[in-house]
Amino acid sequence: MAEVDVPGHTTSWSVGYPDLSPSSNCLEPLDFTKEDTFDVISGILTDMRKIFPFGLFHLGGDEVHEDCWISTPHVNRWLQQRNMTTKDAYQYFVLRAQQIALAHNWVPVNWEETFNTFKENLSSQTVVHNWLGPGVCPNAVANGFRCILSNQGVWYLDHLDIPWEDFYTAEPLEGIHDSSQQKLVLGGEVCMWGETTDTSDILQTIWPRAAGRRRALVESEGLDLFTKFE
Repeated sequence: MAEVDVPGHTTSWSVGYPDLSPSSNCLEPLDFTKEDTFDVISGILTDMRKIFPFGLFHLGGDEVHEDCWISTPHVNRWLQQRNMTTKDAYQYFVLRAQQIALAHNWVPVNWEETFNTFKENLSSQTVVHNWLGPGVCPNAVANGFRCILSNQGVWYLDHLDIPWEDFYTAEPLEGIHDSSQQKLVLGGEVCMWGETTDTSDILQTIWPRAAGRRRALVESEGLDLFTKFE
């Protein structure tokens, strides 16, 4: 599963597409007032569809810091003209990105902030990706969504204080007792972020804790294994 995180975590986009940033002093989240923003996203997904044959595509949607939108005059003016808040804009962006993914025959995956903020408006096909803490997957599947578990308290490899035993004992189906809802949990994903590792320590940082997580998933109703390195 590939991921193009939008609208946040997009400072690097300003190198090749500076006009997609709200301003030269405020580089992210992406500027939702410009159709070019969505045209570029569509173009990227068109190219990636040729490379990644998978059914799921991750659209991110996490850690969207809205101050940049408020502090950019033309973006703030666009919001005021439509009587929209930045929360409305966040939803507007995510839903448009989802429609682009769906048009490319992808099932959209989004980080849990989208579900926590406007679950009633997400595409019914959305896969909710948990990361902030426990309790999200039970809530997501109770609302009919599928879910991937990456609770940072137990399955984030850059949290170096978490021992492998905690990876192993974490239960992906905790709090989900209905068998039909349990089937909506696709599995779990271990996450490794580049801020705390390099080529000198990446293997010992990943293993054996990820192995503990893998065995836990296999033993828990045969759930699938996902791995994310960034």
